[in-house]
Amino acid sequence: MKYPIFFRGIHFFLFFLVCLNLIAQTNDFNPNSVKETIQIETDRDLYFVGENVFFSISYFVNESRLGPTISQVVYLELINCRNNHPVVQKKIKVADFKASGALLIPNSLPTGNYLMRAYTQYQRNFSASNFRSRLLTILNPEDRENYLSLVAEPDSVEIVPEGNVLLDNIQNTVVIRVPTYWLAKDNSYQIVTGASQIVDTLKIPQTGVTQIEFTGSRLQEYYFLMVKSNGDTLRTAFPEIQTEGIQTTTLQVGDNITYSIQKVGSSVNTQSDFRLKVLGNDFYELFTEDIEMSGNTFETKVPTERLVKGINYLVLSDVSDSILKINSIFIPNVVSEIELSGIINTYSCRDTVKAQMRIDDYILDQEPFVTIAVTKHKTKRQDHDSDLSLYLNSGSLLSDFFQYNTNLSQVVRNQTMVLFDKRVNRKQVAEKIKYADFVGMKYIPEIYGLSMSGVIRSSENKAPVAGQNIFASVLFNNPQLHVSKSNENGEFIFTLNNVKGVTKVFLCPENSEKGPYEILISNPFSGEYPAWGEIPAFGAISDTVLINEMYRNLQINTHFYPTTDPEPNVEVQRNSFNIDSNKSTIKLADFVGLKNMEELFTEIVPTVKYVKRDNSYAFAVFDENGNVFSHNPLVLMDRIPVFDLSKIMELDISLVKMIEVINTTYILGENTFQGVVMLSSNTSDFAGIEFPGSSVFVDFRSVENIPNHAGYPSPINGGDKHFPDFRTTLFWNPGIKLTGNLYDFSFLTSDDTGIYDVEIKGYTNTGERIYGRTQISVR
Repeated sequence: MKYPIFFRGIHFFLFFLVCLNLIAQTNDFNPNSVKETIQIETDRDLYFVGENVFFSISYFVNESRLGPTISQVVYLELINCRNNHPVVQKKIKVADFKASGALLIPNSLPTGNYLMRAYTQYQRNFSASNFRSRLLTILNPEDRENYLSLVAEPDSVEIVPEGNVLLDNIQNTVVIRVPTYWLAKDNSYQIVTGASQIVDTLKIPQTGVTQIEFTGSRLQEYYFLMVKSNGDTLRTAFPEIQTEGIQTTTLQVGDNITYSIQKVGSSVNTQSDFRLKVLGNDFYELFTEDIEMSGNTFETKVPTERLVKGINYLVLSDVSDSILKINSIFIPNVVSEIELSGIINTYSCRDTVKAQMRIDDYILDQEPFVTIAVTKHKTKRQDHDSDLSLYLNSGSLLSDFFQYNTNLSQVVRNQTMVLFDKRVNRKQVAEKIKYADFVGMKYIPEIYGLSMSGVIRSSENKAPVAGQNIFASVLFNNPQLHVSKSNENGEFIFTLNNVKGVTKVFLCPENSEKGPYEILISNPFSGEYPAWGEIPAFGAISDTVLINEMYRNLQINTHFYPTTDPEPNVEVQRNSFNIDSNKSTIKLADFVGLKNMEELFTEIVPTVKYVKRDNSYAFAVFDENGNVFSHNPLVLMDRIPVFDLSKIMELDISLVKMIEVINTTYILGENTFQGVVMLSSNTSDFAGIEFPGSSVFVDFRSVENIPNHAGYPSPINGGDKHFPDFRTTLFWNPGIKLTGNLYDFSFLTSDDTGIYDVEIKGYTNTGERIYGRTQISVR
């Protein structure tokens, strides 16, 4: 696949931009050298419709803020996990490696679990399952049916062998997950045969997850048996034991991962050559090791220093690169604790809380950014969930859960990764292990503007059309014209600069008469979603006192302080245009008595003449000396290309307001035009010109102007006690850049009594996490 010179030039730009190991020659660019990471935080995890979700976004290039950014735009989505339908989508500008704002939850949303995720176009080249995200629960009081389904508990035991296979007569590591609400002190748990012979007696911890070493025979059936105190039993079958297969296991000890392979069966014994690929959390390749086995077992060590923070994938394939096994390893990031002082245990309603952060010098040297949130206790999942199954469908959610639950043992992490392996999409991994250079990527970084991409194809046989110039005219909000040539797959892409709000964009192919063609515009948002399966209920849902308090608070605050969405973006006509230099202008109001367009070009436009042959027209552009400069100028009507000039010449002259002519070579991007003729009408419908059927008008939504709500929500009316104040979130300040060892902040309590969490989350310039938390009681 070859892209235009413009795209290949990005390679050189990226070399200077990121100062990494980029080889800026021809089309050589290894995407593994440049990785973008997005982190997203919200004020809480539990909301009602009509409330604002306050969010902050941190952006990194190769886990660092020390160099320039690549992408200038982050895509934010709120997705209904029940049907994977996006209900809110926004484009947000990244500035100084961060972005923040508030997302108003529509009142029409049904009760359910929702994923808020953030990503860049460049990240779409990798795995959507690792887009950074937050899992939110949103309640709609009028949607009782979905509320009841949300509180339903999972009702199955999960039995997962490491490597997803049980092999005959060898030791297999098996992880068993029991729904936590089934656990009871007087229950007993056993492994039994089909004949009810006890093989092992188990102890299940409060997490509901345990690990056993199990050796079984293909001649037996095995079951997990739970016996309740009242005598009721539940039996769950083990996976069928296989006599042929490959088992892979991992064991993390110190700074190394021990990776083991064991073969069973005559057919796999003939296979001796394998390839181990180690992938980062976006499925980009870290390194590869070729393996030649001389027997049925093999063992190697993978240094953790060669892995990235978060989830890594150890992918075993045969010599033809067909994936055989996938094992996942989690490498935690360093989390530095922030000390909070000045806070007492108990405050009164409408009291002032004065707090202070103390930052160590080694953290301060890395120029940290932090976000402060003060929210009602139990409105975050970490205060409830001990069932790790909630996070097993998303590598992003699982990584964040591990990072902020530092008390989890390595054993628990390893058990969870075995459960996670079962859900890894092998087909997706195989598709992602294919990028060799930048030109193989579908989504380019939005370095200095928003991108618009699509495909041109035959409307008859749907075959892609290669080598076709596609014109894009932005009609409002900084109008501009762009040209892109389709590649062999019919794909084209534009970069639109400084577009504001919602504007119309007109697209058409240059040679539409060779059609019929059709233009399809790509969705700028990712359509790739995790396979959620069954999501356990948020523990707070069963806390009726908390839910009733939050609903009361919402009703009171909505009445006295109604929440409104920002004003919608509107189309605004601007006069500037990116084809706007070295032109002569003729205004028709300066002339009278013109009968038609032929007379216009004959009498008053000295640098443009027409030629008519068989009811078709052609223009010629003359230079200042009266010599023919071009027989093929670009012709625009109200900034939209017109290739059939008979449509221009047949216009009612009273509809034309102005003609501008550029009678020199004009360069636009990689395209060169030998003269430009621009007509402007005094109408709103392009003087009634009928455009080719292959052309399209699309609404293009630009970056949203979202305030960061620093210090929000301070009580309206200055905390006037004559106005009720029942806030679930007492304080929110995103993106605070710490410049000294001490940072003071303060906030007001509300009329709502209870326990509140003061939580600080942030990152240093090198990607190290910062965390601090304490509680206050309001009485």
